[in-house]
Amino acid sequence: MKKLLVFMLLVALALLALFFFLRGRPQRFARDGAATALFALVPADAQAVLYFDAAALRQSALWGELAVRLPSPKQDREYEEFVKATGFDYTRDLDRGLCIQRGANPRMLVAAEGRFDRDRVLRYWRQRGRAEKQAGQDVYILTSLPGTPPMAAAFANSAGGAPRILLGEGGDLSDALAMNAFPPASGNGRQAWRDRLARAAGARIFVVARVDALRKVLPLAGVRVDGAGDILKKLDWLILTASFEPDSLRIGLEGEATGIAAALQISALLEGLRMMGRGSLHDPDTAKQTHPLERALLTAILDSGRISLDGRHVQVRFQLPRDLLFRLTDSQNTPARQR
Repeated sequence: MKKLLVFMLLVALALLALFFFLRGRPQRFARDGAATALFALVPADAQAVLYFDAAALRQSALWGELAVRLPSPKQDREYEEFVKATGFDYTRDLDRGLCIQRGANPRMLVAAEGRFDRDRVLRYWRQRGRAEKQAGQDVYILTSLPGTPPMAAAFANSAGGAPRILLGEGGDLSDALAMNAFPPASGNGRQAWRDRLARAAGARIFVVARVDALRKVLPLAGVRVDGAGDILKKLDWLILTASFEPDSLRIGLEGEATGIAAALQISALLEGLRMMGRGSLHDPDTAKQTHPLERALLTAILDSGRISLDGRHVQVRFQLPRDLLFRLTDSQNTPARQR
């Protein structure tokens, strides 16, 4: 039961962290040029990729209801100044985004597409940084806080001609600008990422990550993986997808195992833990130790959860109903001692 709770809570934490990240920042995704062209920016040394289709999410009634129930995120002064100077509001003007963590010393690359007032954005960058040429294009090196890497910013047109902004930690966008202008072939390790991104097709929001990188990052974020350590050791890749339906949030979690035998072991372990967990949640002692909202969340995951196997790929699918999502979001407005 302990291993199951830890594993399921890791899934829930990943989901909630993703939801609140998107809220605090700004089915199947269409295989159109706008989406697939973004994926050409993913380099071979990427460790994790987050994609979100903000334009599609704005069309979801459930997403809209959840967003208004959450407390308004506190915007820092720098962001407020950016909005005032450029007129850009991510809740209205952002269409889609891609966040890439790459390199042995991880640096973040962000690509955003939407409606930008180019003149106002360029004026803002000029006031807060210096311009230089990279890959034959203008790049602005923006002033950073002491002890943080510089941030590089540039405009780059998407495949369809829509404006795209690139932001990169470390002050170097030359690789990203070159890939944006001339999308490389699938060689040099990029085919591995292309294959995994294709498996994530179906979600308005998804995360694809190399598990070896994930095992290093989670402890740094304060997330203990003791209970799920045995499972993670048998996985090479992890894919998390989210789709907003009219009455529920559908979650998919897919792990690519190191081999067929490892996939069979993980599938059998999860199925056994799920069956044991459903019985344990009705145990009076367990009920006393679990917060009602956490209990409702785990019950929804366990009751709706389906585990399947496709070669080396272990797939877990579950859904969180509308009323439970409202309870979770409403709890964010309630002091912890009153929950």
